[in-house]
Amino acid sequence: MPLFLATGLIRDEMESETLHYLIGKPIARGEFYAYRLGGYFVMTWAYLASLVLIMNIITGFIAPSESFFRFQDIQMWAAILFASCLMVMAYGTIFSTFGIFTKYGMLASIFFGVWEFMMAMLTLIGTGSFFVTRMSIVFWGMQIIDSVSTYTWRDSEYLIQQGSFHDLEGHQALESFYGVPSIGSSPLTTLFISATVLIIITFTVFFIGQSAFKRKELK
Repeated sequence: MPLFLATGLIRDEMESETLHYLIGKPIARGEFYAYRLGGYFVMTWAYLASLVLIMNIITGFIAPSESFFRFQDIQMWAAILFASCLMVMAYGTIFSTFGIFTKYGMLASIFFGVWEFMMAMLTLIGTGSFFVTRMSIVFWGMQIIDSVSTYTWRDSEYLIQQGSFHDLEGHQALESFYGVPSIGSSPLTTLFISATVLIIITFTVFFIGQSAFKRKELK
């Protein structure tokens, strides 16, 4: 839901006609758009950080471990937070740009959300083997998570093999969600490439939206 709210960062001000007063101050439209997005990013990042922290604490204490807490999972949750923040940047910028271009920006965002959901399912099924999934945001975010999981849970493939051979309970779930990086020659390379792609997408769409907002005729 917070992602779709990004559609109205500029559109809501335009439709309520309050944008005239806001940009009437000594501030350029491009700066105004950047400030709105920046505030949105800060709020969503704080929201994501709190969720990840809570989940890390809960799973760290209740999940099986040799000690009282699964400290080895901290870097995995950090990777999830990092990937989520980059994805939120890309999604937020795309959705807000939809709102600038058309009053039906929310509808466009919903269609885009459906596309992303389909690509997420294809990525899980094909572990990155479907080239079309690379045309989505979620693919690159999942590549970041898969890259870090390769270092964090090094025995995942062994556990899957043993679970399948001995028909152990739960190995199907592990096999379904386990993925190996499919970009680059190493997990570290994949991590760097994926993060770079998400940042490039964010800034590219931002400049497109900023340019459109500068030329937008206010009614």
